[in-house]
Amino acid sequence: MLTLMRSSTPAANTVYHPRTPALAPELGRAYSAQRQHRTIEGETKLREITVALVRRLKSDGLSPERVIVAIKAAIVRYGDEHRAPSLADLEDGHAPGGETYERVFRCLLDTYFHAEI
Repeated sequence: MLTLMRSSTPAANTVYHPRTPALAPELGRAYSAQRQHRTIEGETKLREITVALVRRLKSDGLSPERVIVAIKAAIVRYGDEHRAPSLADLEDGHAPGGETYERVFRCLLDTYFHAEI
């Protein structure tokens, strides 16, 4: 038998403290900026944000496939892409993100499989 009882002590207020800033919006903006105008500083920023986001997602237990989906979602949601970039499109010559997405993808794989977390 299940019995519901009221607790005599109120539950503690739960306060959310993010351990780092939101990285998905930063990734989308950096990706878009780099696609529009490539710079060395932009490339460095995009790589740093990608590494930070991949590390966070991996530490949260996401599989590599889910990390790829999350990165693509960030690019579409917060960047200027209207559909998710794909390496298959790059091979066909129709890649909306082109070389920028290929660099993000390679960084994602390097970070996920070779980073100490």
